[in-house]
Amino acid sequence: MQLPTIQREQYLLRPWHPDDAMSLVKHANSLNIARNLRDAFPYPYLLQDAKKWLKMVGDNRDDIICTA
Repeated sequence: MQLPTIQREQYLLRPWHPDDAMSLVKHANSLNIARNLRDAFPYPYLLQDAKKWLKMVGDNRDDIICTA
């Protein structure tokens, strides 16, 4: 399934890509984020965590899009 890309004036929504790993680490490596998420969100959030997440979402194409 081809996942959609949605672009508006102030944002772009697109599927995750392996090249997003460093940006994901930069923004997810926060104690405040880890404290407010369930299921043992790792802190510090490392590159290996980002790669694991990106592989998981990259392999899952069945239930990430809602359609009406």
